[in-house]
Amino acid sequence: MKNLWNLTLIGIIMLAVLFTCTTEEQASAKTIKSAKSYVLNKTYKKATYYSSSTLCGNNHTSTLKYAGIRYSSRFWTCSGQLSGSNSFGFGQRVLDNTYEMGITYTDAFIERLKFPVKKGQVIKENFYGDIYTSKIISTNATVKTKAGKFKNTIVIAQGKWRTYIAKGKGVVLKKEGNKKRLELVKLAKN
Repeated sequence: MKNLWNLTLIGIIMLAVLFTCTTEEQASAKTIKSAKSYVLNKTYKKATYYSSSTLCGNNHTSTLKYAGIRYSSRFWTCSGQLSGSNSFGFGQRVLDNTYEMGITYTDAFIERLKFPVKKGQVIKENFYGDIYTSKIISTNATVKTKAGKFKNTIVIAQGKWRTYIAKGKGVVLKKEGNKKRLELVKLAKN
């Protein structure tokens, strides 16, 4: 009788553990409701990106300097492009619970993501009549760039492109296949 009681107790404990533990896939299926925490934290005054595309120069490292709030965006200007009121730079903002990072004074987006988001979510976006389809493949990835290691990163897949958006940092990496097209390489608070 004592052995039966012990086996029953062990069985109950095993079932409790089974039902309370979540797999990595289950944990990554959480819904992220707010875009606000994904914009680059304003305590950073400089963000340095390496770009192998035409974003602020081809095969070029650009130090973006925080220039304040303009047009409801946290505004960053590319080095060498600080003169004049129409200087190009990167802007990050949240508008209607949508995270946006783009090139200022243009309609060019590096990334645009409407929240809430969840792993497996398919997104279709109409951009001047062209429909672009992307998919959230993770909401808790860890990605490493030269600027550091970022946890709980959202990963968006669009064809062979992957975009990594980290909490408090915004877009930290954008890849085309294995080629890095935009990478955050350094953050500075002063």
